[in-house]
Amino acid sequence: MQSAFFRQVIMQNGLPFDVKIPNNEPVFSSDLTDEEFDIEMLKAHEDFIENRTYEIDEVENAVKAELNL
Repeated sequence: MQSAFFRQVIMQNGLPFDVKIPNNEPVFSSDLTDEEFDIEMLKAHEDFIENRTYEIDEVENAVKAELNL
């Protein structure tokens, strides 16, 4: 597996993927095109199917902890 990665590094003359810092800014539906909106909805649906969701109590507790409330 490593050799396949290194082959790609040589072929791409660098990493074979983008290195990015995640954007933690909220996404507003009014700023999205129809296609971008559909992509965001698909991501949300996948999160739900994969059980990557939170109960409201968990969110409230996390916010209170972060804000020292």
